[in-house]
Amino acid sequence: MSLLVFKKNWIKFESIKNAILVMCMVIFFAGCSTGEELGGVDAEIVEIPQEGGDDGQEDSTGGTDEAEFSQEQLASGKEIYEAQCIACHGAEGDGTTPLFVEDIDFDSIRLTVLETMPYGATNNCINDCADDVSVYLTDMYQRLNGNENGDGTGEDNGEDDGSSDGADDGSDDQGENAPQAASQVSSVGSSDPLKVTTVWSDNSDDETGFYVSRKLGSANWQIIAQVPANTAQFSDSAVTAGNTYTYRVTAFNSYGDAVPAEGAPVILDEANEDEFSDEQLAAGEQIYIEQCQVCHGENGDGQYPLFTNDTEFDAILTTVTDTMPFGAAQNCIGDCAINVSA
Repeated sequence: MSLLVFKKNWIKFESIKNAILVMCMVIFFAGCSTGEELGGVDAEIVEIPQEGGDDGQEDSTGGTDEAEFSQEQLASGKEIYEAQCIACHGAEGDGTTPLFVEDIDFDSIRLTVLETMPYGATNNCINDCADDVSVYLTDMYQRLNGNENGDGTGEDNGEDDGSSDGADDGSDDQGENAPQAASQVSSVGSSDPLKVTTVWSDNSDDETGFYVSRKLGSANWQIIAQVPANTAQFSDSAVTAGNTYTYRVTAFNSYGDAVPAEGAPVILDEANEDEFSDEQLAAGEQIYIEQCQVCHGENGDGQYPLFTNDTEFDAILTTVTDTMPFGAAQNCIGDCAINVSA
């Protein structure tokens, strides 16, 4: 009898023990999942930071602290740079005086602009001018170094609209077409020696050459010269004082002729030796101040002196048309080149 009672009590004991073990296990695992203290040890939950998951929303263009600039600032800075800086520093900061050697962020670029630019006239670009050109240079540096974020300057912003995928309208396919027409034809007369010099803008890269035509007064046009490709100037000495001449330029290749580009009439007066109008002189002075003075100095005695070889109008005009402004020679042609040479 006593043995039977013992066995029953032992079975109850085992059942209670198993129940307690189960309860302990439940409490233990529940504690692990909630981070509660178990036996004096903190079961701490550690969060592993995820790359790119910061609230700063760091993007691929440079980080959370990258400055945002307005389209107006970028456009204004670009205009200032092309007028006052490109001659020395080049279209992409790679001119005779390179940029971004040390200054690569907005604050350092702005400080340099304020303290040193434009060369010889540092008070000409302060306040908004300094801010805007520094914005443009900062954007330029970012674009040149793989950051395509700056689309305010008209550069590639990395967005492909698919317009180049077979959607060519033929406007750029000059392989089987006449060349693009010349433009900005301008002529100026001189009397020592007596001649008329005509300049123009070469807008094509597939011309065989140019026809230069002339008419006397209201007479018919006559082709007086054929010049090779990449030419942008012609001097006509077969002229007579007192006459009015008009010139036009026609680009051509094996597929045909472009539309002729005509300039304004020019009147030759042998009594006036290389005399230019007040309007031409004033326009030329303004162009020189804005685009040339920074390198060549107020009187041609700057960092890059003038008049070392070119001392007469035609020679100066050729140099201006072919090489100026530095890195962007096509920015001053036609009347611009004639006025600044005058």
